[in-house]
Amino acid sequence: MTLLFVILLVLSALFIALFILIQNPKGGGMDSNIMGGAGNQIFGVQQSANILERGTWILGIFILVLCLSSVWFIDKKSSSNTREETYLEKMNLKK
Repeated sequence: MTLLFVILLVLSALFIALFILIQNPKGGGMDSNIMGGAGNQIFGVQQSANILERGTWILGIFILVLCLSSVWFIDKKSSSNTREETYLEKMNLKK
């Protein structure tokens, strides 16, 4: 379960970074150099900015929900100290 959370968090972080880098800082929409002007022709300037902004918000909320829900879903016994203690108990070295 921990691996699933890590994979989802890394992918979400990469996509949110991509969405932020694609956005034009002046609010003009997608940069024509990235899409070759196709983004402006298909969606229009204002709608492409709305899609990127909405995607950024959705991914940000998704990362927040993943971080908060990881407290309940990630196994608390998966720390290295617990593994060492279990190993020592099996070997009867711990008194």
